[in-house]
Amino acid sequence: ASLPISRASIANNGNVGVLMQDGDTGYIYLYESNGTTIASGQVHLANTGYPIAIALSPDGQVLCVSLVSLGEGETKSTLLFYNFGAAGREKKDNIVASYEYQDMIIPEVSFVQSGAMVAFYDGGALLFRGGSVPKERRNTQAGKEIRSVMRGEHEFAWILENQDGSRQLEAFSYEGNRKYSKTLKFDYNVAEFISDTEVLLTNGTDVQIYNSKGTARFTGSIPDGFQKMVAAEGMQDYLIVQKGRCTHIRLKH
Repeated sequence: ASLPISRASIANNGNVGVLMQDGDTGYIYLYESNGTTIASGQVHLANTGYPIAIALSPDGQVLCVSLVSLGEGETKSTLLFYNFGAAGREKKDNIVASYEYQDMIIPEVSFVQSGAMVAFYDGGALLFRGGSVPKERRNTQAGKEIRSVMRGEHEFAWILENQDGSRQLEAFSYEGNRKYSKTLKFDYNVAEFISDTEVLLTNGTDVQIYNSKGTARFTGSIPDGFQKMVAAEGMQDYLIVQKGRCTHIRLKH
């Protein structure tokens, strides 16, 4: 197709979900890694809203599209779930589930390896069970302003703004159970998972790493700065990507 691409997402098996737009109609396509079209569907933007996020399940069959509608002083978000396998074959436009949320904007949706899905909105996270027809499991509300959100394979996390100027790092399972809450006094500009359960906070030189219990595994600085830090093999090993080189470090017990 030669239409403009609005959003795209890649599954573990190499399948690619693509949303294209032509006027007030959106076209959903599912491609194999070699470009062969597997399936397609439509979304009528005048009825459902405008797409702002998209996510494809690990098996490459279920596609979630987040749409937002603005009108008459009200905001409404819709999550549409398409299934391009057997479960969606007999459904209109392959849509197997649709969820509407008033006064909410959902700018980020993401599947994890288990097939569960998380949809982040301005006040928290909507958690969905995986499967051919995703079902909402829980609405986990933050209760404070969310500054950053992060997604790992086994848990997700966010950083909240406290009234005293500090910040709160909280991590949750994909069932919605809070794993820990940690008060921070650290001026970071990057927050991300660097392993399945470890969160990295950094401003480019200063570094903090928290494990799945909220314990600081490392607090320090890298004077020369770095572009990327990832967990390597071994519980104490990390790789730091710097200009022109990659450095292996091991933390002391």
